[in-house]
Amino acid sequence: MTNDPDQDVVRRALALTAGAVRPPADLLDRARRAGRRRVRRHRALAGALAVLLLAGGLSAVGYASRPPTVTALGATIGERLLGGPTRGDLAGHADYLRTVTDLHERARHDSPLRGLGVTRNPAGPAHVTWAGTTMSGRAAVVAQRMRLASGDRGVLVTFVGTGVDGRPEKVGADFYGSGDRTGGQSVAFLVGPERSTLVVLDVGIEVEYSLNRTYTADKVIREYWQPVRFIDGVALITIGPQRNRWTVAVRERAGAYLGIGNLTDPEETTPQQGWLGWRRPADADHPAAEPAYLVLGEGEGTVDLPDIAQSRRILAKALGEPEPQSPPWLGMDWIAVGRTPTGADLVAGDLRMGTDPVRTLVRLHQPGTTPVVVVGPVVDPAGPVVVRLPDGRGWLVVRPGATLSWSDGRGAWQPAGRDGAVLPAGATQVRVGTVPVRLG
Repeated sequence: MTNDPDQDVVRRALALTAGAVRPPADLLDRARRAGRRRVRRHRALAGALAVLLLAGGLSAVGYASRPPTVTALGATIGERLLGGPTRGDLAGHADYLRTVTDLHERARHDSPLRGLGVTRNPAGPAHVTWAGTTMSGRAAVVAQRMRLASGDRGVLVTFVGTGVDGRPEKVGADFYGSGDRTGGQSVAFLVGPERSTLVVLDVGIEVEYSLNRTYTADKVIREYWQPVRFIDGVALITIGPQRNRWTVAVRERAGAYLGIGNLTDPEETTPQQGWLGWRRPADADHPAAEPAYLVLGEGEGTVDLPDIAQSRRILAKALGEPEPQSPPWLGMDWIAVGRTPTGADLVAGDLRMGTDPVRTLVRLHQPGTTPVVVVGPVVDPAGPVVVRLPDGRGWLVVRPGATLSWSDGRGAWQPAGRDGAVLPAGATQVRVGTVPVRLG
């Protein structure tokens, strides 16, 4: 076990995140410096947050048999990248291979993986798995066996692209454990100034990719999966810019999502970007900023409603198991709890998948029945959050700081409290402060 303080910071932040508790701001900052964002994806793929979304039946076209699942291959991906000769059209270019190997060595510690103590002790020479020419310049994959403090061994991988200066640049890294399947499962990476070329490595499994994330009334799904065709060890796919807003996902044909070694760009994916600014700022009593916590219909049987941490867990369960490379940020800005007039427990909060626009996720549960999940429309920051609840349950309206009232168009305005409310199905207008907003 390593005594690296960076690793301790990462572990603490991961433990809090896995429990759906927002870590303190100072711990988040330190963990971010230690590479929390990247490490979280590694651990999420291997531990309790592992994503195994099953995509239904297999197509008979182009797939003669079901390949092994990623969970069975997790410990061997690194070994596959180490084995065999260098592939790709640059395999015979000794100068380029030497350049990318040297880059791997120089930049080995320049990675969030350093916080896990997996970059220090080589247990063998670096090996260029693949080196080739893409639509966005030269690229390569360098693998090296590493010795861990625990005595175990794993494989460190560096993904290389071409920088704006025409020289090789490190664009990502991953680590593959041995025996216990710790580490990541990245079999792909993005290259080019706008990260517009997807390089998928051939590690002996059938892979497919999707560029479409779709929001329906009650779920977030991936559509239009296309098979990946390998040639000489890789597939090179032009997918359009991914640096600022990614749309791509990669999965193994049996349904398990795979990692993309450099999908995120830290400056573009901080959770605070794109939110509505409703979070309660940190103060002496609450050193970490927290979402606005709204109790709907306060005083009407709300004593046993879930707190912020419980609400986040409820929303995460309602969402299901999302793709690992586009983690959902749930209830970062606000959370609302309460009960509908029909007696259903309600938990709601803001939802953002990756860098997609913010929406609203609602979970309704009538005792004795199956919970109902609602995915709202894109939120307009200039107006209130308005979500129609299914089966005549009414409307959820949220606007922290605003006094709310409603009308059915036939009588006087009825008061609905402050910050948020569940309005009856017959409501046709809501008044936010003094501004009327038509429903429907």
